[in-house]
Amino acid sequence: TELRFDGPAEAEYNRFRGVTPNPGAFLQTTLGLVRLGQVRRSELFGVPGTVLKRDPLTIAFEGGALELLEIQPEGKKRMTGRDWANGAR
Repeated sequence: TELRFDGPAEAEYNRFRGVTPNPGAFLQTTLGLVRLGQVRRSELFGVPGTVLKRDPLTIAFEGGALELLEIQPEGKKRMTGRDWANGAR
């Protein structure tokens, strides 16, 4: 199930919880698909789709943000969101 940056943060977080662990949730980024392992809500706000923090990796959604604690980029092993953001620059 794809999460969308233009969706409300709370609703997207609930969608993530509803499909985890199977079939799973993912985000489409400019660097490809990123499968989500662990996500939690954040108190931050920003323009949907932008990175608000790197540690932990926090991405803005409509009306809020989510922290991507554990992710799996296409063709790679699971890693922390921070490690992926540092490698992606």
